Amino acid sequence: MLDQLSLPDDGKPRYRALAAAIEERIRDGRMPVGSRLPPQRNLSYDLDVTIGTVGRAYELLVQRGLVRGEIGRGTFVLDPAATESRLGIFLNEHEPATIDLSANNPVPTAAGEELRTLMIDLLNSQGIDRLLANYPPAAGWLAARRHAGQWLAHLGVDRPAEQIVMTGGAQGGLAAAVAALTRPGDGLLLESLAYPRFMSLARTFGLRPEGVAIDGRGLVPEALDAACSQGRGRVVIFSPNMNNPTTALMDEERRRSISRIAEKHDLLMIEDDVYGPLVERKPAPVAELAPERTIYITSLSKFLAPGQRLGAIAAPARLVPVISQRYADLALGAPALAVELLSFAQSSGLLGRAERFQRDAIARRQQLVRSALPHGRIMSGPEALHVWLEMPPGLDADELCLGLAGEGIRIAASREFSTTPERPAAVRISIGGSINDDALVKAITRIDRALTLPSGDAAI
Repeated sequence: MLDQLSLPDDGKPRYRALAAAIEERIRDGRMPVGSRLPPQRNLSYDLDVTIGTVGRAYELLVQRGLVRGEIGRGTFVLDPAATESRLGIFLNEHEPATIDLSANNPVPTAAGEELRTLMIDLLNSQGIDRLLANYPPAAGWLAARRHAGQWLAHLGVDRPAEQIVMTGGAQGGLAAAVAALTRPGDGLLLESLAYPRFMSLARTFGLRPEGVAIDGRGLVPEALDAACSQGRGRVVIFSPNMNNPTTALMDEERRRSISRIAEKHDLLMIEDDVYGPLVERKPAPVAELAPERTIYITSLSKFLAPGQRLGAIAAPARLVPVISQRYADLALGAPALAVELLSFAQSSGLLGRAERFQRDAIARRQQLVRSALPHGRIMSGPEALHVWLEMPPGLDADELCLGLAGEGIRIAASREFSTTPERPAAVRISIGGSINDDALVKAITRIDRALTLPSGDAAI
């Protein structure tokens, strides 16, 4: 059915080309209803593409209602003319068609109501017209940077306002830092399992993503030392407080080792700390151990308001002008209302309360999820907005994700996070967001059942 299939080299994403080719065969009858698609590994070998390409193509076909993954059996063609719902039996008409457990959003807490009140106060405050009528300086207004400095000091990074740059979320800060520190063709060192948008940043700026091994304590010093010695990159992005997806927490000894290696090789470090506010007991940031070669980045996104798109950078004084300029090139400046809202939230004590509320909410969600996953081997810590789940023998992570997608549940396979060809047999299940507890437990229970199903050759 997929014999003699070839993908055009037209510059478009290969997974979309593959999905289009399969869809054409479904619609013209060459792949009849009920026929089974090849296992992802087999097709990736036949077409000489990555298994990630095949997995994304299959996911696209699931979203279009053309195929359905059945855990332990494979992926089957559906009738493209059919319109009936194909959701799992645990869903009902009052619940959303898709339960998205693939994105790490904070759990709604009482801090949200306080934030709304502060927003009203902000809009009624004196000077709001001037704030909205002017572009901010590239790094943000100095008064707002002072308030951000107080917040960063609470997180362990003590810097004067002049060394802080306000950004539109951590992603905007990362983009500015990468643009300031690299040139097209450079290597960008990343943890071997990392936030997928780090890879996207590398591609955007024409860089070579270079994966560096991690373990249960984060970046492996020997692997980083070797990567630097081999000239694979002079900038590294890493997340000492809760690697995404493994949730590895780097201890103080490891942080000092990484800092020494950076000094040895003149390596610049971008410390991504968006999850830092969720970790109550943590060592000093790497930015405090190596302040002259570390760019520290965090945001409000994981504990208060991802929609506000507000973050902050603390950088060595010599790098602030170029980072500010690169951010201005990309976005002119951070959103004025969001920056001012940070000042209000810091002055009122809301930021500290929001952190505590979020930690408590996550602890409760983690308990619910772990109770509903008796057959799962959870490899992640209890303070995270997700669980990192190891696959049982014989069950493929991509096949599990595809099968669950056909039942209206979205989770993320390890391939989404891998920066090297090797990746563990694992999935990330996000537990935050506005989903109610009952729907979350039902979805997790369905995932747990899937872990116990016998695996056919399609899932191997």
